[in-house]
Amino acid sequence: MVRLAIESARVTLLDSARGRSLIELHGSDGSAGVAETCASSGSFAGAKRLCESFIGADALKTGELQEKLKSSAADSPPGVAGGFENAVWDLIGRHLQAPLYGLFGASPPAPVLAPCVIRDAGETVDGLIAQAKAQVQENGHEALLVVASGREAKRDALVLRALREAFGNAMRLRLECFGAYGTEDAASLLKEVEDLNLEYVADPVPTCVELERLHRGSRTPLASGTQPDQDLAFLVRTDAAEVIVGNSTDWGGIAPFRKNAAVCRAFGLDMAVSAWESLGPSLAAALHLVPAHAAACKGLHGVAFDAGLSVLADALPVRGGRIVVPEAPGIGVGIDRARVQARKVEEALISGASR
Repeated sequence: MVRLAIESARVTLLDSARGRSLIELHGSDGSAGVAETCASSGSFAGAKRLCESFIGADALKTGELQEKLKSSAADSPPGVAGGFENAVWDLIGRHLQAPLYGLFGASPPAPVLAPCVIRDAGETVDGLIAQAKAQVQENGHEALLVVASGREAKRDALVLRALREAFGNAMRLRLECFGAYGTEDAASLLKEVEDLNLEYVADPVPTCVELERLHRGSRTPLASGTQPDQDLAFLVRTDAAEVIVGNSTDWGGIAPFRKNAAVCRAFGLDMAVSAWESLGPSLAAALHLVPAHAAACKGLHGVAFDAGLSVLADALPVRGGRIVVPEAPGIGVGIDRARVQARKVEEALISGASR
């Protein structure tokens, strides 16, 4: 029987202030899978513990790995289990010489929609419009995701109206609020923008219960960046949102992501795949998940990707408002070891002998 043992691992903490760790798994066939954790304190220690507990495991037995991962990751920070399982799937893809989207039965995909992120950090409205125009001119973005000011709902409405006037109805506009407002302010915001034909407003209020109440009077579609084990069933039951925003790192890995994506498809919910401020591997994985769930996917939620912080050997550029899905095996990208070494804060090399 074919077996792909996880023989060793490397965990590298990069940029301690940001708290992201790189996970590399080395298989018995000589291949290696790579992923990253979310930015959280304790990501390095949590990733190290997980890797130690899975040395010798068969990466091809994904069901067994996922069951063990649920219990092994109970004490780890959010996003560590997802990073580890993403690395396992990259390892499998490289072993089978197949891109990730191919493992899930998707055809070679078209480039993925990559909305530009516009952050309202207190600039003038004219300054934000100039920023958006420069990004659109450089990268051809077909969609803009505005990150709410979080201070005043009327300010967000003003920015969105100015963007609609500047770019016309062809530009897809989204608003991400990260739960910044109470129900009254959020309702006022949605009333102010209901004529702007927004694609959706994400998390204008902090809880799903508040979102459900808000949705009753909203003509603008709402989105939720939910933690699925806690909130997805509630959102389905109450019809509180039209769009679910998430990714495999936050959701515990690619297998849980695909399960929750199937729930969304079954109940007619759209999805948008997030890849915020990735080191590169999470963005690459997200690109494969979009075509694998294209029937119910709005592309990437937004791209806040700083090429200067990337640890990838090859770029993932936005061209014509979209990013080409890598076609090489696994997630299709390699790591620039020099970049990793230059930013390394702490590193652990793990093997059967080291445990």
